[in-house]
Amino acid sequence: MNNELLIHPSTAHSLESYLKNPGQAVALVGPEGSGKSVLARFLAEKILNISSETAINNGRLFIVEPEDGKEEISIDAVRKLISRLSLKVSKSGERRVVLIPEANRLGGEAQNALLKTIEEPDSSTLFILTMPTLNSVAKTITSRLEKIEVHPVGLEQSLEYYKKPHKEKDVTSAWQLSKGYAGLFSRLLSDEAEPLKLSISDAKKFLTLNRYDRLLFLEAFNKDRNVLSDFLSGLSRVLEAVNHSYIARGELEQARRLVKARKELMGIRKKLAANASLKFATLHLVNNLKV
Repeated sequence: MNNELLIHPSTAHSLESYLKNPGQAVALVGPEGSGKSVLARFLAEKILNISSETAINNGRLFIVEPEDGKEEISIDAVRKLISRLSLKVSKSGERRVVLIPEANRLGGEAQNALLKTIEEPDSSTLFILTMPTLNSVAKTITSRLEKIEVHPVGLEQSLEYYKKPHKEKDVTSAWQLSKGYAGLFSRLLSDEAEPLKLSISDAKKFLTLNRYDRLLFLEAFNKDRNVLSDFLSGLSRVLEAVNHSYIARGELEQARRLVKARKELMGIRKKLAANASLKFATLHLVNNLKV
């Protein structure tokens, strides 16, 4: 399994144990960027022994997600699922899988409807849910789920996995910025213009500028709260990675300076989340971030 995907050994062991005797419902738990959605598809394919595309076309894999433009998985989406599951499997002993990525986006009514289905499942149907924490979904649901925690991978394992075609310094940088979480890790190494990847690039450029140029640079972020929030997230990851590198090299004075800067940045992000003005946030950042 480790040869197919970049997975922490503990997570790989949990997945292998589950596949030997799959329970009726399982939760893959890990923060955003941990790679749990990829693992969920992988798990579904192993259970069904066919590709996810073929399983969807054959009515053996059901993926429940929000409708286009919606943040929440609606009660209608769950009702539609229940209706489709009422149809019997075509072959005796054949399995079906319901995959719910980001189950934390299920609305209250949708969770209640799903609970009834999980409580009285068809023996042929298995449920795979992903979520950032078990607390992000009602306890009435999580109490009925097996739990597999998606752990971050180590640097040595990552270097071995990505030894071709990536350079060691690029893998190390991506590992530090992603904190070892495989989903974000792979996106940072890809050629795609992934939002967090772009914000990290902006953050690195920002840190090379003087105070006046930083102010000019941030003017582009003063019109969109989400864009500024993404930039600050990237900046936070860059500062954390630099901080850890200072500690590893024994440069403790620089590390302490970075800790202060990270605390300052955390305060700015909290103010932004509490609806502080964008101009206030950018001015505060330029005036108080001493790195």
